[in-house]
Amino acid sequence: MSGLSAASLASPAGEPRGRLRALFDEAWQRARRRRLVTLGVAALVLALALIIASRGNEPRDHAKPGVPQPSVLALPKPPGIGVACPMMANSIACDRVGIAVWMSTTPALPAHLVATIGDRSVELHDQTDAAYCASKQPCSHFYTGYLHHAGLLNGTLKVRPDQGRYRWYGRHPVTAALRITATTPNGARAVTTRRVELAPGWG
Repeated sequence: MSGLSAASLASPAGEPRGRLRALFDEAWQRARRRRLVTLGVAALVLALALIIASRGNEPRDHAKPGVPQPSVLALPKPPGIGVACPMMANSIACDRVGIAVWMSTTPALPAHLVATIGDRSVELHDQTDAAYCASKQPCSHFYTGYLHHAGLLNGTLKVRPDQGRYRWYGRHPVTAALRITATTPNGARAVTTRRVELAPGWG
């Protein structure tokens, strides 16, 4: 026992403490690296959010470059819409409406005329009687079209029936925004939106 030094006696107990401290130091270093990575990611996310927010506050021009804005479409008389079910008068079962629009010949008749109610559109066609217009100048041209799945049952034009499930005589009025878009032969567009009352019958 007298041949052993004090250092050799202390080493068995000190060696486990040294390894434990090294493990703690390594764990602390790993935790510090994780904190730095987390802070870096958070800073990056914050910077991206600020960039997106600043761009969202910038004024936006939705018009395509080089495409002129549509002019205001003038109509010689108010347009009309009415329930048009071939199977039964005053019936909304077909979910179909007729649309009537009158167009002036000045400056020119459109090459295309489209009517839109809600998210549904239909192209209208010129139904003018040429003989009638020949004897009457100026003569407004009469355009019509039929919009299917118009929303009479559950949509933009939803009505409350007056009799049974599908008969409607207009006792509970319905109005809707009717958008008319005219395109001239040279590609210019003119647009108007009118608030129109739905008629219970067509024609």
